[in-house]
Amino acid sequence: LPEFGYGKIPEVYTSLEFERILSQTGPTAGKLLMKDSGEPESVAIVHCVGSRDKNHHEYCSGVCCLYALKFARLIKKHLPSTSIYHIYADWCVPGKDNQAFLDSVKAEGNIRFIHTSLPMRADIMQEDANINILCTDVSGKKQEIFADMVILCPAMVPSKDTSALSDLLGITKST
Repeated sequence: LPEFGYGKIPEVYTSLEFERILSQTGPTAGKLLMKDSGEPESVAIVHCVGSRDKNHHEYCSGVCCLYALKFARLIKKHLPSTSIYHIYADWCVPGKDNQAFLDSVKAEGNIRFIHTSLPMRADIMQEDANINILCTDVSGKKQEIFADMVILCPAMVPSKDTSALSDLLGITKST
């Protein structure tokens, strides 16, 4: 999905790449740093990239919202003054206490939530030193966000052998 800037803009990462950045054994020894070794002042987290879209993957992966919220919490732990933008179409936070976790992250300062429609559409492009993100919220208002770093939460695609494994183990497939 080229409109999300992955592979073209240096500071656009997948969620797995971002996890690696925060890892103690990662490229920055667990420090939240950009490729130029600077600390980001603003981070955008884009949900549902390629998910819930009949042209790509119609399903919800079911875990992305929770790890995106975890990312916001970790970013605040590393760099409390960083502005965070969650660009999302819907929330999926099943499980005990997960709604309370969402509510607690929403209550934290310096985090902005931008509710868009499905399927997720955002144009992400490099503009000077910043990344410019253009999207439309559910009210139809055009939103323009400038960020130093973008984290994409893409659809999780099961292995081609997942169906055979579920049959072998007698696990019911869900849709």
